[in-house]
Amino acid sequence: MAIVSLALLLILGLLRFSFFSYEDEYEIIHIDTRSLVFGFLESPKHKHYEFAKNILADYSIQKGFLKYKVIITVHSSTGDKKLRRFDLYFLDQAKRDYVENSLKKVLEHNRK
Repeated sequence: MAIVSLALLLILGLLRFSFFSYEDEYEIIHIDTRSLVFGFLESPKHKHYEFAKNILADYSIQKGFLKYKVIITVHSSTGDKKLRRFDLYFLDQAKRDYVENSLKKVLEHNRK
């Protein structure tokens, strides 16, 4: 029984099951993410990320077999660009579309 439990935890960890929350109300985008299996080992800075909409520089989406990642590029206060990667593979299609459409609207507004 213990071997089966450990094997199941290993499989879940390798598949990267994760919790993902995205909010874009008002002028700040909030993203919360953590691994459902190994989330307690992650530092708090990797669990919560928030930034003002006006510093969004770009975003890209990588789709593939067992992969659906959003890469967000923001301008930092020092003028550098910072990248953040978020795994969206286990979100349903409606939530993925919502995140993509929201980022697209924010980016279009920033480029005006």
